[in-house]
Amino acid sequence: MKNYDKEKYKIWNWKHPMMLHWIINPGVAVSEFVGVVTPKVLFIEKDNSKGLAERTYIPCPHCDTIHSGLKWSKQNNTHNKNWYGYHCDNCQETIPPLRNWFSALVFGALKPFNKNNRERWKAAQPARFENLNMTFEAKKITIKKGLKISLFFGGFMFVFMTLYYWLLGESLSTNLIIMNAVLWLIGGLCFGFIMRAFANRQIEKSIKSRQGKLEADS
Repeated sequence: MKNYDKEKYKIWNWKHPMMLHWIINPGVAVSEFVGVVTPKVLFIEKDNSKGLAERTYIPCPHCDTIHSGLKWSKQNNTHNKNWYGYHCDNCQETIPPLRNWFSALVFGALKPFNKNNRERWKAAQPARFENLNMTFEAKKITIKKGLKISLFFGGFMFVFMTLYYWLLGESLSTNLIIMNAVLWLIGGLCFGFIMRAFANRQIEKSIKSRQGKLEADS
């Protein structure tokens, strides 16, 4: 999309560090397998007073509509099941996703067998985007949820790296498996709680921004 307000938005594409992380981190593939994807291009409002979720917009390359990212959010139960991309409720086309390298291999291999599934998925989309709540629900991520994210990511990476060593012809000794398990337990905990801290910081911004608006209106 060439015509957008450059004073209002900055663009995130594959060159942005967070988007590059999405591409190269094999653990992200787990999200894509349940349909939690990210589009190839994001518009981020430059006004930093709000949290990232409220500042994120998704342009449709087919009709140039700029959608709020809240259309595809957990509060609307539309954050998942987006295996083929994001449904544009303006032109009914699909906004293409940015693929993780590992999920790209899997989806690419399945593509010849997936035509009917894609058509059924597309037909089901309009009903998912009725009666959306476009007011951000600022709910912080609890320690329990952060722990679940940590164990899920660490568990996947443990399995992935164990298979990787096996494919390389490494002997899967007890010591190697234990070392791999400890490594990804620590790695998973670090990843989960860093993500929790980042998300909660953004949510706190949204809460403060909303409180400021209420005080200004009163």
